[in-house]
Amino acid sequence: METDFQWLKQVKSVHVIGASKKSDKPSNRLFLDMKNSGWRLIPINPQSVGDTIHGLPFRPFPQNEQSELFVVFLSPESTLEFLKKWMYTHSSKPHIWLQPGAENSEVINWLKQANWPFTSSICWVETTLEQHLMCEYPYGNLPWYVQYKDEASHCSIWRVIEPESSIQVIDKEKVEWVGDLVDLEIDPDQIPQYIRTLQKAHETLEETAKRLS
Repeated sequence: METDFQWLKQVKSVHVIGASKKSDKPSNRLFLDMKNSGWRLIPINPQSVGDTIHGLPFRPFPQNEQSELFVVFLSPESTLEFLKKWMYTHSSKPHIWLQPGAENSEVINWLKQANWPFTSSICWVETTLEQHLMCEYPYGNLPWYVQYKDEASHCSIWRVIEPESSIQVIDKEKVEWVGDLVDLEIDPDQIPQYIRTLQKAHETLEETAKRLS
C-alpha cells in the first residue's frame, strides 16, 4: 500500500464526489476539517445543485479536463457509474481516492484494467492530517458565480457570490451554470465562454464578472 503522499502537496483542486449537506456525514465534515489546508475543495452532488456546503457551491459534475484528484464518497455501484461517465466524456484520468466504503473488487479491477491511478482503503482526510500535508500553491479564497433562470421575469440572472458567503437555495432545475473563478477561466461550457468574450482589455476576468452582475 502506498504510504508516501507528498505528491498531494502539488495538487491544487480536490473534487469531493458525493459531498453531503448532512452535517453528520464524513463527506460534509471534510469541508470543515480541510478548510485551512489550502486545497480548492469542490463539492459534487447533482441533487444539491443550487445549494452550498460551508460556503461552497455544489456542482453537478466535474467541469473540466484539468481535474487533479477525485475523493469519492459514493457506494461502489455509484462509484463505478461515475467513473464510467467521466471516462466516456473526458480523456484525462485524475487520481481517484476511494474513501472506505466506496470500493469493492469490481471497482478496483475496473480501475486497474483502465490503468487509472487510485488509492483505496484509507481516508484522505485522516491521511493528510496525520502526515501534515497542505497544498503548496493554493488559489486562496475564490469568488464564485451562478447563473439561473428567474421565475418571474423568465430572464437569466448572473450573480457574483463573495468567498465563504451563502445564498438562498435556488431550485436546481433553474440553475444554468455554477462555478468559481477558476471554472470561469477554463470551463468550456457556453456560459463561461460567453462571459470571457465580454472581458474588456483593461479588465481582469473577475472584474468582468462583477461588472455583469
